[in-house]
Amino acid sequence: TAILFLAVRVKQIASYCHTFLEIVHVRDFWTGRQSYCLDFLIPLGVCIYVILGGLCTTFLCDYSQAPMILSIIATDTKTVET
Repeated sequence: TAILFLAVRVKQIASYCHTFLEIVHVRDFWTGRQSYCLDFLIPLGVCIYVILGGLCTTFLCDYSQAPMILSIIATDTKTVET
């Protein structure tokens, strides 16, 4: 239900955006983040984590990160909304 609310709210505010990546691109432009740097560093961190921790810990980490990812999406939506 929360995801549905966020999707409707984002569509009301940023109706010209068709995908979540377009919304992230606009937000990165406002905050001054380097998206090319993030595109490289995030997968690199995942690869290092899989090599050091193994595949089982990767799945456990994915399940534990879901609430954090949803809270980040909610925060970004609130930032775009205001």
